[in-house]
Amino acid sequence: MHENAISAFEATYDKVTIYAGVSACFTPLSHLINVLLVFGWPANYVSSLVSMIPVQISNVIIGSFATKTLEQMNFDDKAKVFFERFNITNTFDMSSVVILVVTGVWSFALTTFMMSAGPKKKSKTQ
Repeated sequence: MHENAISAFEATYDKVTIYAGVSACFTPLSHLINVLLVFGWPANYVSSLVSMIPVQISNVIIGSFATKTLEQMNFDDKAKVFFERFNITNTFDMSSVVILVVTGVWSFALTTFMMSAGPKKKSKTQ
């Protein structure tokens, strides 16, 4: 999805802005996928979504920082040269793959931590 947005808006906006906008738009969908795959449907979805806003904001910040850093390093050009050495045709931006993996792992880890940490009940000991 980021690739399509980059193709459509690259002339007007830089990649960091495009990444942040697309990520912000897909926050509810991303949360829904994480919740359904790991925890099941929460009793109060809206409350669950709102509690995860800090995770999503940190995800956008990390992804934006990674996008800018990889762009400054000319990562895609270097990846293309690397793959050409092995006669592999690379038709997509490798930076998008790296960012997807980094933000996916970050989001999954924090979502798991946030959704697993609930109020702990004190056990009665006699």
